Amino acid sequence: MVKSGEIPAVRFGDSIRVPKHLLDKYIAEKIGQNNGDEVVFLTVEEVLKRLYLGRSTAYNLVRTGEIPSVAFGKSIRVPEHLLNKYITENLSQVAGIQPGT
Repeated sequence: MVKSGEIPAVRFGDSIRVPKHLLDKYIAEKIGQNNGDEVVFLTVEEVLKRLYLGRSTAYNLVRTGEIPSVAFGKSIRVPEHLLNKYITENLSQVAGIQPGT
């Protein structure tokens, strides 16, 4: 995809780098989120900081699919709106209420 020019990249010596915002835009297009709203993707590191989780726990939640994610090569991204949905659903379960009430 980089070689074909589908994803813009920059070469630094032997390394090829893709700007995060361009990768996020590409992934958003691939998952069909083209409704004009900008999709914000978080790294697993950003997710663990937001949820106050350990690194292993955060990666396990993503690996098992409990927290939805998108894999692009070695990059794993969590759409922010799906993380927010996960948080809302889990807070509701703890409080014993239905989401949206």
